[in-house]
This record gives sequence, structure tokens and C-alpha cells, in this order.
Amino acid sequence: MMHAKYALVDDHWCLIGTFNANVASVAFAIEVALVSHRPSDSAAVAERLERDLALSSPVDAARLRAIPLRRKLLGRLAALLMRLANVLFARRPS
Repeated sequence: MMHAKYALVDDHWCLIGTFNANVASVAFAIEVALVSHRPSDSAAVAERLERDLALSSPVDAARLRAIPLRRKLLGRLAALLMRLANVLFARRPS
């Protein structure tokens, strides 16, 4: 599965990139995104999306309950650190 983020809009344009829309990522990571209106790029993204969807599986309440406690705790810690970074590094008007 592709790790990059991608979007397809009405089969007319697509976005491909690594961009995370949060303060910490913008401040500390090298984030990029490409927007294309080329039909060949949109077709490639559509094909990739179909392949990824075919390989995916639904996430339901039972599957979420099956996540080990350690992984849940680490996920909550990571989310807390991201929120903290967003607060600490938020751009405020002078």
C-alpha cells in the first residue's frame, strides 16, 4: 500500500504527497504535495486507489477492541504528543 496521501476529485484532478496538515508537520517535516490536472495522473491514482481498496479490510468495533493494550497506549501517547506540539508551535499573530 502506498504510504503517501492521495486524493482523486471527480476523475479530473488528483493530489499526491506526504503533506500532513498539522502545525508540527509543517514546522518540522519536509512536506510536499503535487496537484495534477493531467488525465494520465488521475487515471493512475484511480487505479492505485482501486488496488488499495481491494487489499483493505473494514475496521469495526470488534477489530478495534482486539488491538493490544500496549499499542493503544502508544497510540494515545503519540496523539497527545502531536496535540502538544500543535499547541506549543502554533503560529500566533504578533
